[in-house]
Amino acid sequence: MYKNILLLGPKCSGKTTLIYTLLKKITQPNITIGVELYTKELYINNEEVKLCLWDAGNGLYYMDMIQSILNASSKLKTIMIIINKEDIEFINNVLVFIKKYNYNIRNILVILNNMCELNSELKKKINKTEINLKYFNIKCEIESDVNKVINYIKENINII
Repeated sequence: MYKNILLLGPKCSGKTTLIYTLLKKITQPNITIGVELYTKELYINNEEVKLCLWDAGNGLYYMDMIQSILNASSKLKTIMIIINKEDIEFINNVLVFIKKYNYNIRNILVILNNMCELNSELKKKINKTEINLKYFNIKCEIESDVNKVINYIKENINII
């Protein structure tokens, strides 16, 4: 079974760092140009699940590539947004993008990198969507923090 997750976030927000932490790569991640695919095998209820992580570099800059992935993968239901404090409005930009093109995204995992917080006004605005939003306050370079996200994915694999 394959499960696809598209990672979006502004430039240098921690997307590739999260993936490198998950895959236990010891080299420093390079800046992502375009979209890169990483895979991770998970075992859930004695079944192998291949988690396909699509790392889209530089926010929504590579819009054509992001749209191609979303159009080609009708089974893609989950987007992971990774942001730092200065990029909080990015979440709203992604929601506008999803609504504009009517994508069938059901879940958004919001990674608040470096323990940043959402202000209550923006959180109310974001929570008005019909998409299931789950927030994680983590540091993308800490393995135990990344494992919290992976454990959530494992526990909710049927909706991912």
